[in-house]
Amino acid sequence: MFLSVFWVILFIGFLVVFHEFGHLVAARLSHIPVEIFSVGFGPVILKKKIGETEYRLSAIPLGGFIKMAGEEEKAGPKPAPSDGGRLGQHAVPAPTGGYMGKPLGVKVAVTVAGPVSNLVLGFFLLFVLFAGFGQQYTAPVISLADKSAAFVAGLRAGDTVIAVNGETIPSFDAFDARLQKDAGTQVTISLRRSGKRLEIPIRVPFGYVDSLIPEVVGGVMPGTPAAATSIAPGDTITAVAGTPVRSWPHFTQLVRKQTSGPYELSWRHAGVVHTDTLRDSITTDAETGTKVNLAGIQVNTDWYLGPQIAAVVGSVRKGGPASKLLRPGDSIVEFAGLPIREWADFSDAVYSRGGDSVPIVWQRAGQAMHGEVAVAKNDEQLMGQQGDGIGITARMPRRRLSLPDAIGEAAAKSGAVTAQTYVVLYKSLTVKHFAGKAVGGPIMVARIAYEWANWGWDYFLLLFAILSINLFVVNLLPVPVLDGGRVVLDCVAGIRRRKLTEKELNWAAGIGWAMIGALVLFTIFNDILKLIRK
Repeated sequence: MFLSVFWVILFIGFLVVFHEFGHLVAARLSHIPVEIFSVGFGPVILKKKIGETEYRLSAIPLGGFIKMAGEEEKAGPKPAPSDGGRLGQHAVPAPTGGYMGKPLGVKVAVTVAGPVSNLVLGFFLLFVLFAGFGQQYTAPVISLADKSAAFVAGLRAGDTVIAVNGETIPSFDAFDARLQKDAGTQVTISLRRSGKRLEIPIRVPFGYVDSLIPEVVGGVMPGTPAAATSIAPGDTITAVAGTPVRSWPHFTQLVRKQTSGPYELSWRHAGVVHTDTLRDSITTDAETGTKVNLAGIQVNTDWYLGPQIAAVVGSVRKGGPASKLLRPGDSIVEFAGLPIREWADFSDAVYSRGGDSVPIVWQRAGQAMHGEVAVAKNDEQLMGQQGDGIGITARMPRRRLSLPDAIGEAAAKSGAVTAQTYVVLYKSLTVKHFAGKAVGGPIMVARIAYEWANWGWDYFLLLFAILSINLFVVNLLPVPVLDGGRVVLDCVAGIRRRKLTEKELNWAAGIGWAMIGALVLFTIFNDILKLIRK
């Protein structure tokens, strides 16, 4: 607990100090005198004046601040015109060297420099991640069901894809994207099998595109509502609660909405339509936090191609369920009595076993080992996502990146995180129950710090970068007392061609602090509620 608190202080302190340093640099470049630069708040422990700036180290290390000359200047009564020297009637010129005396563009640049510095920090951390650790990727090795349409067409589990129509395929994601692009056309897949290169001509079905996947049953999961019926692989689903089913995505959408009790499911088997009643199997959607229903029916895998990932442990979470049993490099052979050939088998075996203790068999240096592991239920991760697990990740290959490639990947990831943060903020305001899943405060930051201590430096760099970019987005929101709100107020003053009065500034600040205070209370309450539920 003490370590988590320490990292919370370090996280918040460093992010905010870096933010204020951005303001400092921009103010200096704009020739705005900076009177105070403080690391921390409250009583001053150490201070030293260098030039015009007093640098402070204060007692409360949760952030920092800067004070620029002229920053707090407010509008007052207009000075009276000169009357030839009568006492008390002299015009007083407004100062031009401070913040308020600068043009609107300069003030906006100085204000925005703080959030932008957090974006730059996030980009730099991602660059260090990609340049130092490389980029994880899924190798273009195929996993498919025996006797499936893809199998009949000539593909085999374990095939390594080299190219499609002569275009080199670097990863499975690239292969999958290419097949979706070529749905309904003939392609030639170059692959390596048992050390030999083969050219396999294949016509990619339209069903490879998600929206066109037919409503055909691929499998039924044991212990689920569908397992209590006679529905079987190969059957075609015809209706859910009386609504005709058009495609597989339409089927899943209909089932998820059945949250008010048992419902009817209809399917066609050997030309005959059957109907049965399915019980509820309600769970919480990891993305939206809403209640959804699950039937336990898997998609038809006739043409589904997945990446073949070996069931080899990549990392083990310290203090996690498997931490006393498994080590990186161990190969999982059996879980809950089910044979494990690849990572997908392990994921399926873990699914819905949260809270259970199950037997596990693994190999280490060629020696078979046995044990029992407790499956954690709803193991909460960043952004509120949940899923049962035992605290391990799969070993994935890493690709070393050149300097330009690392810069490109860091830039792309920074953009993606920025966009996703805006999406989360939008959903927090518009989607019911979503905010409670996505928004966290100091306790959530402590958990993130704790996770870093358990997963390693690459995990830390990624999470620290995400937090820094989140701070960039949040600070640009048009809320008074945040940088985005300050830009709005400066723009309003520029349009009106006069400074805001002290009453107007106090009114805006009051609204801003009320909003921030409400958000702080909500995040702390949300954090505590999560801990109680956990």
